Amino acid sequence: MGCAAGTIYLYFKDKEAILNAICVEIFAKR
Repeated sequence: MGCAAGTIYLYFKDKEAILNAICVEIFAKR
């Protein structure tokens, strides 16, 4: 667990699968 941007998405969407995908995408893009 270490995604600042992912945290906001998690708050909005309580889906771990989606959050993980978004978190990974953001981290990879950064």
